[in-house]
Amino acid sequence: MTISFRSGSVLRASALALTALSMTACVRSGTFKREMTATRAEISTERTERLRADSILGADLSGLRTELKKELADLRTEFDAKIVAAGNGMKVMLPVSFAFDDAMVKDADRAALERFAQIANKYYPGAVITVEGFADPAGTQVYNQRLSLARAENVKRELATKGMDASLIRTMGFGALRQVVPGAQKDEPGADRNRRVVFVIESTGGATAATATTSDNQ
Repeated sequence: MTISFRSGSVLRASALALTALSMTACVRSGTFKREMTATRAEISTERTERLRADSILGADLSGLRTELKKELADLRTEFDAKIVAAGNGMKVMLPVSFAFDDAMVKDADRAALERFAQIANKYYPGAVITVEGFADPAGTQVYNQRLSLARAENVKRELATKGMDASLIRTMGFGALRQVVPGAQKDEPGADRNRRVVFVIESTGGATAATATTSDNQ
């Protein structure tokens, strides 16, 4: 009788354990699916924005005055910048990249950052600007998030040295989300395009917005 009782207990315990494992697997599977869906959406958004870049200086920014349109065009021509509308503001993608596993701003990128700072100070005084940092997919999600945030923070410090108000610059780290070249990492072709920053300029309304939308600036 004692042996039978113990065997039944073991069977019941095993059944409960298997049930718990099954439930855990389902939860993890659901979480993974949600994360993958979110990642695909982010990638799709990034690609859509880049496809719109060539037309942004036409219809999308038709209300900007001629002087600003010319400076944005020069930024695109000289530094291969991509500029797209983002709500009432704009998103600027400069070819500012980072070495693998490194968050330091390259000397070669300082000129592009200086030009961006000049335009932001001149046409968007008082606007909040977000620096979004990114990483290639090598490394863990937690590590990549921290590395991408460090990149954004270093770019913020660089912009501050060029006259921008640091209190109006926010930073965010997105890790390996929104990869420009999916899967490219370390020394692989296109990996440096994943290790980048993106600038989002938020419209402040008032005088700045009025200047950008007056009818004589079409």
